[in-house]
Amino acid sequence: MFVGCDRSEPEPIRIGFVGEITGRTAAVGVAARDGALLAIDQVNRSGGIDGRRVELIVKDIGQDGVVALNAVEELKAAKVSVIVGPMTSTMALLMVPLVNNNDMLMVSPTAATTRLGGKDDNFLRLRPQCSFVANKLADYVVAERGLRKISIIYDVGNSGYTADWKNCFSKGVVSKGGEIVSMVAFDSGGGHSFTALVNEATKVDTEGLLILANSLDTAMISQQLLKQGRKLPVFATEWSLTRDLLQSGGHSVEGLSIFHVFNESSKKQNYLDFKKRYQAYFNQKVSFPTIHAYDATQIVLTGLKQGARSGLELRKILLQQQSFDILQSTIRFDKYGDVERDLFLTVIQDGKFVVIR
Repeated sequence: MFVGCDRSEPEPIRIGFVGEITGRTAAVGVAARDGALLAIDQVNRSGGIDGRRVELIVKDIGQDGVVALNAVEELKAAKVSVIVGPMTSTMALLMVPLVNNNDMLMVSPTAATTRLGGKDDNFLRLRPQCSFVANKLADYVVAERGLRKISIIYDVGNSGYTADWKNCFSKGVVSKGGEIVSMVAFDSGGGHSFTALVNEATKVDTEGLLILANSLDTAMISQQLLKQGRKLPVFATEWSLTRDLLQSGGHSVEGLSIFHVFNESSKKQNYLDFKKRYQAYFNQKVSFPTIHAYDATQIVLTGLKQGARSGLELRKILLQQQSFDILQSTIRFDKYGDVERDLFLTVIQDGKFVVIR
């Protein structure tokens, strides 16, 4: 039960969470927030840190740059020195300079833009850069599947991510003897016709389609392909891999392939224990933003437990430690806070995400 505030209780240690809780990318933001909340609840149930409770201050930025920058200022005013988030690369690109100027630290569970790679800044992340994953997919599409003519549909609303992806993937395809025969842009925040997008992408001879979009838009594009009788191998990215893709896409997303750092079927005990706790708390299944945000928050808490109380102190401690055991694997930060991780080839089969290798 809830009790009144004890005025003698020490001031809590505050961690910020910045994510897209509303809008078309909300499936990622909400799941990530819940993963972070579970990590905070666990540390508080074990007594907090040095007798102080940990408080998560959640800011919904809704994929709005102005709101995102205001959120950083508000968190700074609330004596927050570390932020878990954001979830998209576009928002990370906007926020990192302000985070640097305020000597805060930002740890993103999912931002993957190459434009923040190899920089001595106050930004750490748990997801590999787009170039690493895009090259892996290009090799699979061309060298293993034998597909040479590929079309791309991409969302410019998250251009910090999708521009990197289409450029890196395109270079990979061409280097392996394939070609990009069509690139079709749209903005998930504006008016557009999914029918028109599919028509434009497939009006040329194409053997496969890469969709760079959130889960809902990926599902809508896949539905249009099915309605129009376009039987193409479809590929997507980790951004799409949420429950909304299965629920909204239905039969149309069967066979869709993604390289991902998340293995839903992992048998690691830490992950299995986490799944039980999460489902008990939130009555829903785990998705990739959930575990990435939980892992990111746990890493932040590790540094706080070692005495860090400022963003710069926390950055120093985390980069010195480098290696962290997380729910499904071990990650290692390089000197810039970038990571490389094992990738799993995931395919949608019978309405489920199935890791095939």
